[in-house]
Amino acid sequence: MSRKKIGLWMCTALVVGNMIGSGVFLLPASLAPYGTISMVGWVVTATGAVLLALVFARLARLRPAAGGPYAYTRESFGDFAGFMIAWGFPAIFGRLSAKGVPTSGLVISGILSSLLLMASYTRGLVGMFTFIILLATVNTVVPYAFCSLAHFLAPPRDGEGPRRGPRGHSLVAGLAFAYAIWAIMGAGRDAVYWGSLLLLAGIPVFVWLTRRSSPEFDDAHS
Repeated sequence: MSRKKIGLWMCTALVVGNMIGSGVFLLPASLAPYGTISMVGWVVTATGAVLLALVFARLARLRPAAGGPYAYTRESFGDFAGFMIAWGFPAIFGRLSAKGVPTSGLVISGILSSLLLMASYTRGLVGMFTFIILLATVNTVVPYAFCSLAHFLAPPRDGEGPRRGPRGHSLVAGLAFAYAIWAIMGAGRDAVYWGSLLLLAGIPVFVWLTRRSSPEFDDAHS
């Protein structure tokens, strides 16, 4: 019996498919009701992604620190804004078990996916997928909006003007912020509503952590 081997192209396709995920293959079905205008949306989205990439590239040069959107937002806008950004990316999802498996992330994501299925089961598979994508878009683009404005508060590099730098960088940052707002608005009422509730849910946690870390809280419970 012959044993078939996976060739280079098949391996490449499997790796690319695992990295991209199935979402991109369902996007045409989600955009089909909008007709040919959806192609314009693809172009605008690609342009916005390039603008955001340029913003992060410049922030990485100005503030070479680990943490990504959280670090840039916290340094520019303070601890509260930084926490609200990090609230959308909980560290518990990255915790690994003794065998190197992100058990907590798998369990929590499974529970959240089940809740979303129950909340939008009447929309069908495509409608449910579209809602999940839009909700994820809102919670992802909000940190990008903060980082676009963080560019204007970043310390200048040697030879640049005070806190602004070349006009081209400021223009890119302004366009990136406008794109982020456009993307949030385009997500729709339901996605913005639930995304806002998810962000607001982090405020009590921030208050509790702040009180717990304050000396007055330790003295009161000692």
